[in-house]
Amino acid sequence: MTLDFLFIGRNLDMEGNVSIIIPVYNREKYLEECLESVLAQSYGDFEVILIDDGSTDGTLDICNKYTILDTRFNLIQGGHEGVSAARNKGLDVAQGEFIFFLDSDDVINPHLLESIVKGMKEKHADIGGTRIIGVSEEVWYRVREKMAERAGTAGYTYQNHEE
Repeated sequence: MTLDFLFIGRNLDMEGNVSIIIPVYNREKYLEECLESVLAQSYGDFEVILIDDGSTDGTLDICNKYTILDTRFNLIQGGHEGVSAARNKGLDVAQGEFIFFLDSDDVINPHLLESIVKGMKEKHADIGGTRIIGVSEEVWYRVREKMAERAGTAGYTYQNHEE
């Protein structure tokens, strides 16, 4: 089983704040959809730490837009050191009880944070994760329609493996 999204519990006596760490590098094509999926969360007790790893496209402008739009978004800028170094920078400033690593070209279900925090608290777990399930394009659009009906968000797109 491959963990595509990873949660780490740091101090289970706190209320449930999640630090979402998102390294970004030249992802202007995907970043807004990713950040919109974070804003659509049914669980709102989170901070977003965007770590720009020296982007040369419009990624930094998008990051700045979201830090102005929502005070839960924070931006750290740096040189191009790679995704691991970017995640470590995020860990250095994270304030949440839970750490959630999210790739800048991924989108998450509107109930992901709520369900995983609830599950980790109920089970007193120190680590949690999810995985991606591959589906055909036809199935994806049916799933997206159901998600939009339930959550009121239709901004998800299908991308095949090559994309």
